Amino acid sequence: MKHIVYFVFLILMLFQSCTPKEQIKGKTWEGRLYRQSDNKELSEVKLKMSNDSLYLFSNAVFGADNDTLVLAQANEQDSVYTYRSIKGDEYTIVLRYSVNNSVENLYITDIERDFYLVLGISPVDIWTSGSLDFYKNRKTPRETYKYLDGVYEGEFESDDFFESLALLESGGMTLKLVFMNDSQLKMCLISVITGFLSGKKEPCDIVNYRIEGDNIIIHKAYGKIMDKGKHI
Repeated sequence: MKHIVYFVFLILMLFQSCTPKEQIKGKTWEGRLYRQSDNKELSEVKLKMSNDSLYLFSNAVFGADNDTLVLAQANEQDSVYTYRSIKGDEYTIVLRYSVNNSVENLYITDIERDFYLVLGISPVDIWTSGSLDFYKNRKTPRETYKYLDGVYEGEFESDDFFESLALLESGGMTLKLVFMNDSQLKMCLISVITGFLSGKKEPCDIVNYRIEGDNIIIHKAYGKIMDKGKHI
């Protein structure tokens, strides 16, 4: 009888010591990364976890230099883990693992950043050829508010006195940005004179862009750097 009780006790202890991480590691997970504030989908995601590393491939928040993370601190009881990238960026995440009708699910939230991941088991290992075809391997903003969409419009301003005077005399100019995706936007310069001469209400052009710090870097015909807080 004592042996049976001892065996049951060991089973219970083993069950209680089984953390979500033990169920997660060694498997390839796939899903989506979302912004918490509005549940906007920001990127497809694939990840794989080992004892001391997290390989996470996403075209938002993580990106190049942050796809290989090393475990810096672990709170197994609360399933809270801090990972650090080679650049020194830290991500403190909470893991939630569940099984429903033999379907495994993984839910990850970041304590400091405004995002979460919803994942399931991938049928293809993360290191299999073609598994990461979606991944662009480029630097991405860490802050989720920098993933812009919709339409931004404001008055075009110049730091040059004579340019400002010319703009004023011409009736002013409005800058309109329509964000199409995470790398392209429609840029429209609207003024009374250009509208009259071109015959178009909104002369626009499609340009490429990227976010660096608090700046929108616009390529192609314009090649300007504009601070989001001042001009949009």
